Amino acid sequence: MNTTVEKPNARPSGARLQLILAAECYFALRGFAGTSLKDIQEAAGQRNSSAVHYHFGSRDQLIAAILDYRIPPYAEKRSALMKSLEGRQSELTIRDLVATWIGPLAEELRPREDGNHYFRFLDQLQQNGPAHIRARAADLQALGYTAIFDTLMKKMPTGSPRLDRSRLALTAKIILSSLAQLEAAMPQNGTTSTDYPEFAISNLMDYVSAGLAASPDPRTVALEQSASRTTDFHFSFRGPL
Repeated sequence: MNTTVEKPNARPSGARLQLILAAECYFALRGFAGTSLKDIQEAAGQRNSSAVHYHFGSRDQLIAAILDYRIPPYAEKRSALMKSLEGRQSELTIRDLVATWIGPLAEELRPREDGNHYFRFLDQLQQNGPAHIRARAADLQALGYTAIFDTLMKKMPTGSPRLDRSRLALTAKIILSSLAQLEAAMPQNGTTSTDYPEFAISNLMDYVSAGLAASPDPRTVALEQSASRTTDFHFSFRGPL
């Protein structure tokens, strides 16, 4: 299947935006199997029973539209942050790079009047979403992540690109799961900017930074060197975040 990513020409508005927000909410709270197009259309205030197909063409293209709506702003912020750090790579710590990784994404936890559902939607997508949509998410995010991951791998102490990639994949899964749990714990009514979980996010940055900075145990190094690349399980990353 063709997964070539085209950057959206314009931000959605009107009925199209309402359908995107309703779908994000329902997929986040009920999952993909538990959500019908009828649910989404009714929640978006659309009387036309073909509204999703009219605006998006299919259910999968609606899911992709959520990613098109959410990912580019964060990817661009992250890319701009990395660009601002050019020439300072030797001074940057793993914690600095992790903050650049998580910081723009965590802004999604700023309370919104219509509620926050993006991370739980991503968590559902990672667990149960169509493979080609997960691949699209990874491609859309490449702009913001490539430079961070390349710089992190130069600072990680493993000495093994394979082990580095496995650790980065595990870290991505931890970050997504943690942000989804923080989002679920947020008050959904009467929220203010002071409800932003700054302490929890900083603690998460500390935690994953320590993991990436940890030297591998000699047993892990020996196992990595002897493990079959075709049969031995290790963490791999091809999905959202």
